[in-house]
Amino acid sequence: MVHNRLVPINRSLPPELLMGIFALVRPELGEEPTCPSTLLVCRYWRELVLQIPQFRANLIARRTNLHEATHSRRAAIRSALAHTRELALTVFWVGLEGRAMKFFSLYLHNVVSITVYVDFSDVTLLNQLLTDERLSRLAGLSINLIPNSTWSIDRQEPPTGWIPALRSVTLSRLNTLKIPRIHLNVEAESPSLRHLCLTTCACHFRIQDSTRLLDALAQFPNLATLSLLHALPSCAHASLSDPPRRLSA
Repeated sequence: MVHNRLVPINRSLPPELLMGIFALVRPELGEEPTCPSTLLVCRYWRELVLQIPQFRANLIARRTNLHEATHSRRAAIRSALAHTRELALTVFWVGLEGRAMKFFSLYLHNVVSITVYVDFSDVTLLNQLLTDERLSRLAGLSINLIPNSTWSIDRQEPPTGWIPALRSVTLSRLNTLKIPRIHLNVEAESPSLRHLCLTTCACHFRIQDSTRLLDALAQFPNLATLSLLHALPSCAHASLSDPPRRLSA
């Protein structure tokens, strides 16, 4: 066990697990915090990260945290990032916020994995993130949809065009991709992609979508695993009398 000034650190535990625990623990109203915030953990783990080169700095930036953080806490994050500039970064974002993205933009060239939970209002920022040329080391991408108040996953499909097109310059480097299969948009072949996970949002899955899915899978010649998460709720009610037809280009 290696101890810092606030909490014990076990070298054998995945850092993303520990950081996730710290980020989720919140004090009850009126109570004093019982564990350090994510920002403080980043600050106090700085020396440990320097001692363990393979240690992955996991950065959790929730939509409100960075905005509400004091100047000293933002300075602590910058200090931690400055001392981990050679390490591979695994980034986890719940919601995208322009200030947070700008804050971490100098370190995008070290990001190897991105997990984002977004709603429809985040599509512009998500496009900006995925088309940034500095994501030169990105190997894993996970896009997850958060339904907002204007759309119910139990009643209708999400609005078209909310999922950004994955540019070939980004897609060509990916080894792992998780994305909702609605409006799956693939622009070019990706020989590096080995693991693909497609999710659904409990919405319509038309018979014609199966041909679109097959066309997309044809772009991944070296795919090793394919995961289809969740059921296809409308398939039980779909008419199978008409064979699938490829949509005209």
